[in-house]
Amino acid sequence: MAAVLGCALAACGADTADPQDTADAGRQTRTVEHAGGSTEVPLAPERVATTSEVLAGHLASVGVQPLAGPTDVAEWLAPYADAGLIPGVDPARIEEVGAEETDVERLAGLAPDLILIEEFALDQYATFTEIAPTVVVSRPTNADWANAFDQTVAAVGAEERAGEVRERYTRLLEQVPASAGETVVTFLRGSGPGQFRLDVLGGFGGSVAAEAGYRVDTGDAPAEQAQESVIEYSNEQLEVATGDLLVTTTQAEGGPSSIAELQAGPLWTNIPAVRDGRVVELPQPVYNGGTYVAAELLLQALLDATGEEGPAS
Repeated sequence: MAAVLGCALAACGADTADPQDTADAGRQTRTVEHAGGSTEVPLAPERVATTSEVLAGHLASVGVQPLAGPTDVAEWLAPYADAGLIPGVDPARIEEVGAEETDVERLAGLAPDLILIEEFALDQYATFTEIAPTVVVSRPTNADWANAFDQTVAAVGAEERAGEVRERYTRLLEQVPASAGETVVTFLRGSGPGQFRLDVLGGFGGSVAAEAGYRVDTGDAPAEQAQESVIEYSNEQLEVATGDLLVTTTQAEGGPSSIAELQAGPLWTNIPAVRDGRVVELPQPVYNGGTYVAAELLLQALLDATGEEGPAS
């Protein structure tokens, strides 16, 4: 009888989940090596917070609903949502926890089980680790966006969905004709009063355009400087913008990237692309988005502006 009873209990245990086993599964972790060191993170994090709108974009692109993000993160993700590229993610549900300085008390009150930050927030790293396991994503320049995406999806264990995002972008790249190499693209935005910048090969737009086969306008900079993210100029040097196509941002007037001052000046209409009506204006989260979905939208805009059609998203 004892033997039979023992077998029956064992069988019952096999068919019915032990609450303790379920709790243990929820506490399973794996080790993630990152720019801040080595961290044990949840195997399947469910409450992921970030202090970076770019990382929020990476998360959203693979269907991970961010728990918390920086101020105006919903506005940053809006162009991606409008394009249907972040299905299942609702930007309005993301709790805002501050801009340059994170509201640590508010973040702690949200009880995240994983926090993702960029290196610009390293001064708060120790504080974040007291709230939840924290992973630092490295993005030395905006041209390192694909690598930052890889780090982000690895931290949250979303590699399967990440593959779909990469493949969609790759398919669009394959639609770029060889004639793209005949087009020089100028990426230009404001840089505060009296100044503007060219985003060159180390910038987001420049890296996407160059990968697609377009030539990127680097102004009058030497080759070494052209590999940097941006080159700063005064408004009087606007003649350096000589690309066949001018790409700029619809950043709200008064913001540091605004080109309103340039447009109001006497030199704006002398820019070849402006004179020829070949200007593309993109929202900042696309122009400088640093994500695969931003790269997809940017590349589609380049294809549209040069008379080529990419595949439907």
